[in-house]
This record gives sequence, C-alpha cells and structure tokens, in this order.
Amino acid sequence: MKCGKLWHNQNYHRLQHVQPERSVRVAIGDNFGYAKGENVMGKLVGVLHRLGFDEVYDTSYGADLTVVEESKEFIERFTSGEKMPLFTSCCPAWVKYCENKYPEFVPNLSTCRSPQQMFGAVVREYYKDPEKNEGKKIVSVSIMPCTAKKEEILRPESFTNGKQDVDYVLTTTEVVRMIRKSGIVFDKVEIEAADVPFGIGSGSGVIFGVTGGVTEAVLRRLQQGHSRVDMEAIKKSGVRGQPWDKIRINLSGNYTYQRALDVTPPDPNTYESTYKHQIAYTPRVSASGQAGVETPWINLSYSFLFSGKRYALGQNIAENRLDSYSDHSISANRDFQIRKITTSFSMEVLNLMDKNYEIVKYFPMPGRSVRATIRIRY
Repeated sequence: MKCGKLWHNQNYHRLQHVQPERSVRVAIGDNFGYAKGENVMGKLVGVLHRLGFDEVYDTSYGADLTVVEESKEFIERFTSGEKMPLFTSCCPAWVKYCENKYPEFVPNLSTCRSPQQMFGAVVREYYKDPEKNEGKKIVSVSIMPCTAKKEEILRPESFTNGKQDVDYVLTTTEVVRMIRKSGIVFDKVEIEAADVPFGIGSGSGVIFGVTGGVTEAVLRRLQQGHSRVDMEAIKKSGVRGQPWDKIRINLSGNYTYQRALDVTPPDPNTYESTYKHQIAYTPRVSASGQAGVETPWINLSYSFLFSGKRYALGQNIAENRLDSYSDHSISANRDFQIRKITTSFSMEVLNLMDKNYEIVKYFPMPGRSVRATIRIRY
C-alpha cells in the first residue's frame, strides 16, 4: 500500500495506532545520521506522534506474546514427539519459502502468529471497549523492515472473525520518506516514551530482531528460576548470533608460470642473439596472495607479492639478471560514525620485511614505510 493513502486518510473519526518493529528503531537512525546500531526509539515515538498517529506502541509487546505461545507449543510437541523439529512462523518470507519449496515441512511450522499479527489482534480486541475507542474507527498500522509483512496481513490466518487485524504495513524506507516530506527535523524532536499499555516489552521480545533471538527467547521462557546466571548461560550457549559470527576471513592467491620466449629468427650478422631467451622483465614464476579478516571492530589484511628472476634485456646473461624478490604488506582500517559524519582511519606498513629489490634495473624500490590515512565523509 502507498504511504500517501494512509497519510491523507487521517481524520478525527479515526484512532490510528502504530507499532514499530524492533529493528526499525535502529535502521531509522541510520537514515538520519546516527551511528550504526544506535537505538532511536524515543525519537521515533516523538516523530510518529507528530506525523498524526494517536498511539505509538512497541512490537516487542507482541513478541513477548509470541514467546509465551511458542514456548507452550514447543513443550507440547516435544512431549508428544510429533511434528518435530518446530520451526518458527514469525517471518512471512520464510513461511512462504517453506510452503513453495519444502511443503513437506509445513506441518513443522509453528501455528503461532507473528508478533505483528498477535499484537494487531490484541490491540483490536482492546479497542472494542467503547470507553477506549471513543466511538472512533480503529486503524492499525505497523512499521516493518520487510515487504513480506505487507503480504502477511492478507493471509487467511491473519484475520480474526473475518476482520483483518492489521490494516496497513509501512516499510522503514516509506516511513523515512514520510518524515522527510513532512519537514520534521528528526534530531530536533524530543524523546518520548511509547504509549501505555502496549509500550513495554521484555528483553526476550527485543532480541527477536537478531539471529537466533526467537530460539533464545523460548529457552529463557522455559528456564526455571530465571536467575541471572542461567540467563547468561543461555546467552553464551551459541543459540543467538554472537559478534564473532560476523567475522569473515577472506583468502585469495594467484600463481603464474609463463615461458615467454623470444622466437624471432636469429640474425647471423648479429653477435648478440636473443632467440629462445625469456622476454625482458618477464619472470618465469610469479605469485601473489592476500588474507583479510573483517570484524565488527576492525578490518585487518595481509598481502604478498613474489616475482622470480628476470632479465633487464633480451639476452638472458648474468649481467642482465634481476634477482627474485618478495614484498609483504599489512594494513588495518576502521570506520567511526558520529551523527552524519563518517571517519575512516587506515594504517598500512609497506615492504614489511624491509627488502632491497628492483622492479626496473637501477631503480631500487623504497624500504619499509608506514602510511596513515584519514577520510571524512559527511
């Protein structure tokens, strides 16, 4: 649905409430110059109120409901041994993929609704009370990171007693566009708290937005006692995506053997023959390689270059020979972001082993050198 339709349909006879999904509060900030990963939920609540939404709630509340229901379903299936393993049904894109590509696993999908749909049903039931709806038509809106959520609200299981629980879905991009078109200066808006009674959520609801968060939330729910030690043990068990899961190691290499010979017929009148000699400055053996480590904190890389012996002239004789050489270099770089300014800092050490070598005869290459670079983008 187009965001303009929702925007222009606002009037005093409609009570519009909105539920921003957990990852949206981070992605929104990224679009307005905040550091990557910074939670701007308080700012977002204030902005959404100014855009005309009467109530701004938190989808984490719906996620907590999902945890309760999925935990119950898991225990029932685990005890009976039927339809195991249990797959979450929180992501409509995943559900659609399973239905289309692996229909044999559809029975393994949880029968629980997603946080968006649970929340939509609960809020619509809550506003059935005339004292709460004040005689106004209820319009339920969600802000989601994925366009698949637009299709989810139209699925048969997303209706209660024939009534669609969530009326509209806006993506993060659409909300960013609405904010910019409205003229609201995001970072100037005062921080506001989400509205009660659906503006709160537990840590389990919040971690739905990370890899493995749903599974960890269910394990938390099933853990007896809920002591800090037990919760920390679950957190470190590897179920949830950890920072080191984002570490990438890149390896590449190249080896070349080339027998590049001068096959020009020799001239009997010329004393210096180059026939069947390796072409000048062409090594018979060469190689290169690179290893890199990308982490959320810093990127490191190492590279090397090797060249076998070469000859400065067409005659492959000792006085024309250039010895083989190898060059090793290392580098590190990291990006820092403060509001709308991104600063990149990099440090390189070239010719790490401080080797003396020549690529072109009589033109020695520099020894070890250090280069630091700072780039500022805004």
